[in-house]
Amino acid sequence: MLLSTFRHRLGAAAAAVCALAAAAFQLPAADAPFPRIVKSLVEFYGTSLPEKAYLHLDRPFYAAGETVWFKAYVAEADSHRPDTLSKVLYVDLISARGGLVAQRTLRLRGGLAPGDLALPDTLPAGTYQLRAYTSWMRNAGAAFFFARPLVVTSAAGAPAAAVGPPEPK
Repeated sequence: MLLSTFRHRLGAAAAAVCALAAAAFQLPAADAPFPRIVKSLVEFYGTSLPEKAYLHLDRPFYAAGETVWFKAYVAEADSHRPDTLSKVLYVDLISARGGLVAQRTLRLRGGLAPGDLALPDTLPAGTYQLRAYTSWMRNAGAAFFFARPLVVTSAAGAPAAAVGPPEPK
């Protein structure tokens, strides 16, 4: 009787160990914790403490070799008050092909920063993308960045193509 009870318990223990081992090596289910955590983090960054950046430029278009002067604003998206969370703003000038042409790093004070971006003399005429973002915005993705087109004409001394606004008649 003692031997049969021992065998019965040993068999139950072996079955439990086999069940645990099989469960440990299963593929994760579609509702596994890791994908849910990642999804929750993405939603959190999109809804919690979202920031919005804006660049106020001194002119609508520029010539190669000129300096783009601007004032940067970073505000809380829900209240539109100056943001004090981020202390650094990144400003990039991106070519039509997606290459980085120039970059500035600005120190934010109370959500504000003055800035400038020197355009190279050799910069070809065209429409570039000017974007601004904080490290916090990078967590949520490029869709949360400030972006606007920046028209650059040929060098200041050369005749400009019809890229700017039309002349009044």
